[in-house]
Amino acid sequence: MKYIAFNLFVLGLVQFSNGLNCYDCETYDFEGESSRTDYCYAPNATHLPEPCTADTGTIKSYCRTQFNINDGVVTYVKRDCAYSTSDEDTNSNAIPTNDKCRTNYYYSDNTATTTCYIHCSGEKCNSITTSTTVYVPRKCVQCNNETSPGCAVLTIAVNCPSTERYCSTTQSVVYDKAGNILHTIVTKGCTNNFEAVDQCRFTRIFRDNDDTLRNAGYKEFTCLSTCDTDGCNTKLPDGIRDNEEKPMLRCHQCSSDSSDCSGISRCPSGSTHCKSTVIYMISERTDLSYTDDPDYALVSVVRECANEAVVASCTETQMSDLGAKRVVCQETCTEDRCNSGWPARPKCLQCDSRNSDSYDACIQNPDPAEDCDYPYQKFCGISDYGIEKDLRVSVKGYPREFHRYCSHYDVGTGCVSETLRGTSVQRCNRTCSTDGCNVGGGGSMPLQTFIALTLPMLFGWLTQLYF
Repeated sequence: MKYIAFNLFVLGLVQFSNGLNCYDCETYDFEGESSRTDYCYAPNATHLPEPCTADTGTIKSYCRTQFNINDGVVTYVKRDCAYSTSDEDTNSNAIPTNDKCRTNYYYSDNTATTTCYIHCSGEKCNSITTSTTVYVPRKCVQCNNETSPGCAVLTIAVNCPSTERYCSTTQSVVYDKAGNILHTIVTKGCTNNFEAVDQCRFTRIFRDNDDTLRNAGYKEFTCLSTCDTDGCNTKLPDGIRDNEEKPMLRCHQCSSDSSDCSGISRCPSGSTHCKSTVIYMISERTDLSYTDDPDYALVSVVRECANEAVVASCTETQMSDLGAKRVVCQETCTEDRCNSGWPARPKCLQCDSRNSDSYDACIQNPDPAEDCDYPYQKFCGISDYGIEKDLRVSVKGYPREFHRYCSHYDVGTGCVSETLRGTSVQRCNRTCSTDGCNVGGGGSMPLQTFIALTLPMLFGWLTQLYF
């Protein structure tokens, strides 16, 4: 009896030392078929799991399922044991309590791949499957009037052959020299590329005897329309946009943990705004006797399309008793490609000059305002040193230093004077917080000086814009 009890005790230790039992498999060629009986897609009680390594210290084991979804289609499934200190969640050593998903956009072929991790801590708990309908295909009208004479008026939409996202209609007309229509071809179908809402252009005549047609002076005019809702390609494109054909907004769309986040693509229909959101952590350097840039870590940048506006704002949260803060900034805009910079932060003029009273581009004709380097730079500034009071000219013998810059700090607006070897030298600063506000000179200035400095800059900007 003691021998049996001892054996049971040893078996219990062995089982405990192995930790959880999780399904362990990987399928690369899965394409989201709900009827598929692949083992990794639908594990069940007949499939033997693999034991995880037992927990030690802060290393906790759990079961995990990974799904890769490419434009709405599940293309990869993996189930395995995962460990809290080496999983995809690099922000914590605890077992994740929520699903984690990461999306990558590929603008070369207009696709997006999302990787999702689903976590659980029970025996063989990583058996979750995708829903019965893992992909709903786009429905478009699909025909051509070469084989279907009624294609121009056909409105019946059916499932696209694959994972196409858009519906398309083309109308090509061949004209003779006199402008008479010789032939019209209409096509309706599915496409992965959004080309235009309603656009026309002269195109090549694709026929075996096209040289003959072209030499005869025939011209082909092709109109194209693209849309992104089921059955939307019923009307014929004509190059004349009506009230129902809304131009699609183009926004930067990306998600990254670095500042290199860009890539322009068209938004879904109904999108009215471009949006940008940045999250970063910051620590002020309060132990210094002078102002210096804070210590900073970028967490994430998201640029996307949106259906509604948000107020441009930044919200700070104290992270702990330490001196670190978490900052979330967001902003929306309504013009194409407008969400390229840091949200709720100004664009500033940026240049440096060490010059006397001769012409200087930074002082008199600086380049247009640009995005600042860091999301914590919330001010634009001007620093002007080595000038005579109220005159904005260099003090003889002292080289003038002039800077237009981005800043985390408000250094104020005004001028101070100092006497060097019997000569009064002035330093002026100006701080502001709106796009392109750091024009002119530093500090307050007489009206005549302001006009003398501002007019050349204004003329320079107009020259760059229109000539």
